[in-house]
Amino acid sequence: MPGDCSLQTWLDAHQESKYIRYFCGCDLGRKRDPSTLAIIEVQYHWTGRTYVVSYLKRFTLSMLYSGIAAKLVKTDESLKKIAAEKGKEAIISYVLDATGIGTPICELVDSKLPLADVKRVYITGRINTTEGSEYNEYHVPKGQLISGLMAAFDSKSIYTTRRSKEIDQIVIELAEFEIYVIESGRDIFDDRGKGHHADLVIALALAVWAADYDGYSGGPMVW
Repeated sequence: MPGDCSLQTWLDAHQESKYIRYFCGCDLGRKRDPSTLAIIEVQYHWTGRTYVVSYLKRFTLSMLYSGIAAKLVKTDESLKKIAAEKGKEAIISYVLDATGIGTPICELVDSKLPLADVKRVYITGRINTTEGSEYNEYHVPKGQLISGLMAAFDSKSIYTTRRSKEIDQIVIELAEFEIYVIESGRDIFDDRGKGHHADLVIALALAVWAADYDGYSGGPMVW
């Protein structure tokens, strides 16, 4: 585990959190790409934050969006149960890719989880992240999503508690991404035609971006 183990031991003994902070990134699939879910648990330390990848799932290609919404409801119940068993409260944010046809799907999730913190992210080719006109709506450049996830791996602030074929695949996919400039002068992140599915990458990147943004904006970094 990254960081100072003795410091973490002291924190666990003296300032144990009453909460478990989760971010659930969901890349809503299209006809040729399955929907994916990535869940990270954020652990706060004096030296910063670390992200524990607790769940990665690529759903079947044929799964209906109503089925995805139902899965998120079960996820919500499961995370709250896990926290309760530890005598804690789960604080959960759902970060959904609303690009393209994602908006009605986000509305479906909102209706199934009316009290949940559901963030809608529209992935753009712009330079800066902007907040939309609606509550919890964000326009985020793809470059920021990918580079933020790359930075988390490079700094060893993200890890999984066990071996995972999915996390290994994500590392491979990130290594294949390249930054190049198109004629308009805009930077593009792509795998240069190598044909990799980037759905799990995007799901995890959404979760990490939201956790970073939460800390940057003075969000609920609670103990």
